[in-house]
Amino acid sequence: MSLSFVAAATGLTVGTCTALPGGHDPISYAKAVSTLDVMSGGRLVLGVGFGWNNDEFEDHGYDARDKYKVVEEKIALMKSLWTEEEASYDGKHVRLSPSRVWPKPLQRPHPPLLLGARSGPIGFRRIAKWADGWIPMGHHPVDTLEEDLKQLAVEFERVGRDPDSIRVTVLQGLRPDLADVLDRFRQMPVERVIVDVPTADDDVVLPILDEIAAYS
Repeated sequence: MSLSFVAAATGLTVGTCTALPGGHDPISYAKAVSTLDVMSGGRLVLGVGFGWNNDEFEDHGYDARDKYKVVEEKIALMKSLWTEEEASYDGKHVRLSPSRVWPKPLQRPHPPLLLGARSGPIGFRRIAKWADGWIPMGHHPVDTLEEDLKQLAVEFERVGRDPDSIRVTVLQGLRPDLADVLDRFRQMPVERVIVDVPTADDDVVLPILDEIAAYS
């Protein structure tokens, strides 16, 4: 809902970092995502994650031991709704009988789907299997990111996907050498850097945004 206000009031790209599909009904969530993508003119990036709070996950009716599979199935169901005229899905944890659902996303086949995950073989295999790219968890060390991206590219190639298609968004805190860090990101296949700013009044936040804009 917040992103819809931002999209309506600005020309900015909007996105989640990260949404937790495991805590949503995948049918209604897929429709909400599609609607926002259409009404924003295709300015949505969907960052998703598994979530750390297992108690919260189980409050939505699933065993936490099944968390990764549940999220994967919900994403698959959502993709079917976004891409198929008559969608259906039959998984172990979620299912959809043949259904016709609109609107379809404006971006085809769907908004970019980025998985928030730790670096390493397990996370990279998941990204290569069903996501369009990666949001490294936390403020990922710039010194190790280049090698991590090489490993992610290997996983994309292993499953027959083009490594040049990987979309990467990284999170970065404010720091005195921010300009130098951003220059290092520019030398890597990083599409977007999200810089944290404090929750404060305009007189604090706006000068920080002006400083960050000067680096772009």
